[in-house]
Amino acid sequence: MVRLMRGRLIECDVALREYLRHLNATKTSFILDELDSRHLFVKDSDEIMAFLKTEIEKWHDLNSFEDEDDFESEMIEP
Repeated sequence: MVRLMRGRLIECDVALREYLRHLNATKTSFILDELDSRHLFVKDSDEIMAFLKTEIEKWHDLNSFEDEDDFESEMIEP
């Protein structure tokens, strides 16, 4: 029997995939299938896409940094 599901494919690295799996288990269930270590098939709805965009941006902000030297050089006016 064929099972038809509407969804979106998300390509990510392993660290982000684990974070998304954590969100799926604790917040709201949105993962339909884990295709491999870099691809997830998720529910396709505007609400879920907005939620994922917000959570991924938060995760990215917490897990990235700017080099202070680059930041200071941008602040210096000629």
